[in-house]
Amino acid sequence: MNKSTRIFLLLAVLVIASVSSVSSVSAFSKVAARYSVIEFYGNSSKPIGSVDRIGIGLQGFVFQDDFFQSFDIDAVDVYENSAQIGFSYGSLVNTNTLFSVGFSFTDVKHKENFEQISNGFIYSYYYPKIFKIRMYNVDFNLNYYFGSPVKQVLTPYAGVGLQAGLLSVSVSNFASESDFVSALSFNFGADLNIWQATNKMAKLNLSSVNSYQIYASDNRPKYMTIGLGLKYYFRP
Repeated sequence: MNKSTRIFLLLAVLVIASVSSVSSVSAFSKVAARYSVIEFYGNSSKPIGSVDRIGIGLQGFVFQDDFFQSFDIDAVDVYENSAQIGFSYGSLVNTNTLFSVGFSFTDVKHKENFEQISNGFIYSYYYPKIFKIRMYNVDFNLNYYFGSPVKQVLTPYAGVGLQAGLLSVSVSNFASESDFVSALSFNFGADLNIWQATNKMAKLNLSSVNSYQIYASDNRPKYMTIGLGLKYYFRP
């Protein structure tokens, strides 16, 4: 088991422990009107910023000029829009602060041909689509609602998120390679209530799930994501 996989498994254990802690706190906090939250979502991710490499190790390369100096290429010239799905479990505190942990998967789409002009020379690169890039993330999010998603019909929110996990590259007949990667994001969106239990102990919201990543580690592309999700709020 390589180092990247061990780190990812450790994060997974931390997520499970965090979820257990959230559940325990919720179970003993009925008086505080604490809601538990289960969310499922999907989104479209647009590459942003610039990158100086693609892939991992022998299944990737760094963009360099004739003097072995690395340079950046706009991410939109290297990567295509990608799809992401995920789920999370969390707790709504004081009816407007949501902390959640979960998992997400991104099928990273890339272009085959891209180029950059450096010092008057054109450098062209070819990275065939037989190389499959995927991300498996553990997600931590802290979002603040400008109102209450369990008391109001429409409630906007903003917050921050940390994504950490594995970037994996695979190609037929070769061993896959993976690396530990991370990213920080600014989250924003809104919840729209579409169903409520008669006893008001459970609610289902349609949620706009969006983010803009302000940092990403070397091998990882940054994204602006626009998506939709379902959040199920319930009192334990």
